[in-house]
Amino acid sequence: MSTGKSLKQRLAQVRKRKVESISSLPLIAFYGREPDREILRTKMYAAIERSFVEAEGSSPTFGLGRSFLLNDGGALVLNVTSSPLEYVVSRGELEGEGDEEGAAGARYHTAIRFRDLIDGAQVKALKSPSWEGTGGGGFGPADIRSFQLDCIKIIGRVRTAMPASWVFGFVEAVVCKDEWFDIEDKDRKSKREETLLALRFGLDAIAAELGYIMEEDFSRRWTEQPAREPSVARRRSPGSKASDPLALRT
Repeated sequence: MSTGKSLKQRLAQVRKRKVESISSLPLIAFYGREPDREILRTKMYAAIERSFVEAEGSSPTFGLGRSFLLNDGGALVLNVTSSPLEYVVSRGELEGEGDEEGAAGARYHTAIRFRDLIDGAQVKALKSPSWEGTGGGGFGPADIRSFQLDCIKIIGRVRTAMPASWVFGFVEAVVCKDEWFDIEDKDRKSKREETLLALRFGLDAIAAELGYIMEEDFSRRWTEQPAREPSVARRRSPGSKASDPLALRT
């Protein structure tokens, strides 16, 4: 009896030693990266932490020329040198004097949607495979031409609804073709502000047509003082092909 009891005690001691020998491993044991990448990762989370505790409207930055922004509780990382649109957004200049709060967010979403529509209107007649289909079944390659035609139809409607003939081509040049004009020219502030005002005006006009803002809001903001075509745009902006379905397919 005593032998059985001592055996159980020894087994219990062995189990206890095994449990005590197991300890929690740090996360780096599972997600280890190179030291340089770990430093960059630490800086990123430090910037995120600062952003959530700093005053509204601040935009801390961290390496690689990118900017970390907050919009309605969401986090957004921008490469501020990738295009004029991202550059303007990172500097908080998509919203100016006389604009209602939140106008910058609506304009940015409009610009991204507009960019997607232009890209979609220019896709070729590619085929996308159906991964759900089986051999001998009725599933086959899906034609995406209908998506292209939908994009062409929408941007045609947007172009027709523009309050001035220059608006569509100017916004397309900045948002889709990455035409900087004088957006980055800090030495000519008056001309630069003229270009930024025209960009806000154009994005609001497109937003009203796409349903991102109410037409009443657009009229209230711009009826008395509509923006004019920037002089730099008149000299440099190429003609738009977005209204020509044939040009979009070629």
